[in-house]
Amino acid sequence: MKEGQKHIYYIAGENRKDLESSPFLEKLKKRGYEVLFMTDPIDEYAVQHMDEFEDHKLMNASKEDLKFGDKEEKKEKKRREKAKENLKDFIEWYKKLLGDKVEKIVISNRLTTSPMAVVTGQYGYTANMERLMKAQALNDPSRYSFMASKKTIELNPYHPIITKLHELSKDNGEEETTKEMATVLFESACIQAGFDIDDNTGFNNRMLKMVRSGLGVSDDAEMVAEPEVEEEEEEEKKDEKKDEKKDEKKEDEKKEEL
Repeated sequence: MKEGQKHIYYIAGENRKDLESSPFLEKLKKRGYEVLFMTDPIDEYAVQHMDEFEDHKLMNASKEDLKFGDKEEKKEKKRREKAKENLKDFIEWYKKLLGDKVEKIVISNRLTTSPMAVVTGQYGYTANMERLMKAQALNDPSRYSFMASKKTIELNPYHPIITKLHELSKDNGEEETTKEMATVLFESACIQAGFDIDDNTGFNNRMLKMVRSGLGVSDDAEMVAEPEVEEEEEEEKKDEKKDEKKDEKKEDEKKEEL
């Protein structure tokens, strides 16, 4: 491990490629800290029974309350407190919009380039664990539903998307377009984290609406008229008649042979 690294960080998922690009690791990468990638289904089960290894605490990088244990952490905490105060009204608006889909919204200490991340509470299932639980044969969803719902949004207060959405929430917070953009941002973060979203149809409709807006296609734009195919139909009819004549000729030949 890098000198000064206080904890053993790990993250579990389906494959190494997805884990390497996870937003959960942005600040860890910036600090140059090492992270264990766990891609075997049994890994996350096993590590839950390990709190420490050689005086280093094991810490899941995809859960809330990520700690670094270095000098910079104290400075970052003060910055987050100021950012939290500046975004207080936005956090309240966003929490009201999402309702019980999230447990809370906080200022992130792990993001550097992403606008948002959806993490799990310390005692909730990670996205990877949810996936493994759902994949078990004859599983009972009620066994993990109370654990699966504890999600936390972490905001990057310095990202231009968040600052712009903050402005829109103050001036146009009740407009449907603003609400849809905020909802899509949350749902996209859920998908990136590996969580399932509750309303796939709604997500698809919101995405299509944003694509229409980006392309300048109005909601009431008419479908392009289908091309005329009369000539092709006439050719098909001619071919069918030819085939019928061939069949009749074959039948006549068979009768003559008899």
